[in-house]
Amino acid sequence: MWGRLGQLAVAVLLALGWVVTGFAFATVESLYRGTGEISSIKERPAVAQVGECRRAGPVSVNGFGYWWECQVVVRTDDGRVVEAVVRHSIVTPRDAGNDVEFREACSGSDNADCIYGRPVHRAWATAVRLVEMVEWTVKALLAFATVVYLLRAIFGVPRFQSAANRLLRKQSE
Repeated sequence: MWGRLGQLAVAVLLALGWVVTGFAFATVESLYRGTGEISSIKERPAVAQVGECRRAGPVSVNGFGYWWECQVVVRTDDGRVVEAVVRHSIVTPRDAGNDVEFREACSGSDNADCIYGRPVHRAWATAVRLVEMVEWTVKALLAFATVVYLLRAIFGVPRFQSAANRLLRKQSE
């Protein structure tokens, strides 16, 4: 009985680690102010006017800490006017009333899915992509370990180990 509870406790801790890891990586990724587009060809210049802002935190989709989420009106080079909400303190209430230099990166068949950010060097976008790859690797390992410990808690370690050994033998044949 205590062995299974111990396995369940480890599974819960691993699941909690998965959540905390997600917020920690979101915090690091929120420090980046660009669009996330590595190719500067896909980014187009734009200008934004900052509207109403609200503070998010201390824990939010932006990660740990307090961040600004602001409504902006973006004027693109091709004459479009787009209303959007930008997170991660890309703009703050201090930017209100000023033209803010922006970049727009659109994707999708009709280029309707657009992301807005400040102009930043492509090296930073590449670094963020690498951080995202590390994040998904760590989260995948934590998820796998959580499932393993949860199965060990449900079936017991001896039965789980026996089933795992049978599966490995079948694969090696």
